Amino acid sequence: MMIVSMVLTILFFAALLLIIFFMFSILFPALKNFSLSVDHPIFSDVELHYVVPHPAKAMKREKRAVVRCSPEKEFSEARLYHNAAQSCGLVNEVYESVNDCRFSCIGLGDCAAVCPQEAIIIENSTAVVTDLCSGCGSCVPACPKHIIALMPVETENCVLCVNNGETMTTCTAQQKEQKYRVQSKKGFKLWKNWYKLFARS
Repeated sequence: MMIVSMVLTILFFAALLLIIFFMFSILFPALKNFSLSVDHPIFSDVELHYVVPHPAKAMKREKRAVVRCSPEKEFSEARLYHNAAQSCGLVNEVYESVNDCRFSCIGLGDCAAVCPQEAIIIENSTAVVTDLCSGCGSCVPACPKHIIALMPVETENCVLCVNNGETMTTCTAQQKEQKYRVQSKKGFKLWKNWYKLFARS
């Protein structure tokens, strides 16, 4: 057994020496003497004269998604606790609601799961759309409560509640108009700054 291991070790080092010899005596000198011909450029005229669109124009958005349920709401009654592995759709079918408002966001992130921009976070058991939203609308049909709507990006004040008063609730944010603030997704700006730093070098 020892002889076999010694033979394998010798073969390994011999192969390693052959590779090193090939690289330094054949490959590297050949690459050093290699030169591209200007008669046959790599890029076409279309590629060479391509104009990169301005980021502000490329990312212009007219609408953004808004969850019509305030993350700042509070209830006097205790919230129904359930398995976090379940989905909003399943909880909606079984319990209809997790508190005393049947319009309230369930907060298990069915909308976040389908968002291609990963723009939705959960705060106070409520889905919140961040500044990464592109307004694609993928989250709208994913909500079993139908409380996500696309609104103009210029919207400043709105009522984050679809309960028009027909259903009694202890929610503190029922039909209250408030200033709509677009939240920044935590950690995104840090990674964006790191990307700019390394892209520049």
